[in-house]
Amino acid sequence: MLNTLLEIAKLYPSHSQFLDDWQRQFVQDQLQRLEKWGDDILLSDKQADALDKALTAMRKAGAGGEQA
Repeated sequence: MLNTLLEIAKLYPSHSQFLDDWQRQFVQDQLQRLEKWGDDILLSDKQADALDKALTAMRKAGAGGEQA
């Protein structure tokens, strides 16, 4: 899950517009937690699922013609 969050951190600045408002706020919150806790961050299964969905949305949008 840490790898997912790290990949989101790389894509987020240029792909955040492809997320809905809730996803954007959730991802921002998790990135702040990552900054605070680093490798020791803990995520529930539900949080991990939400991050997977956000990452998928950013990847699909990036593959749809926008350069990552």
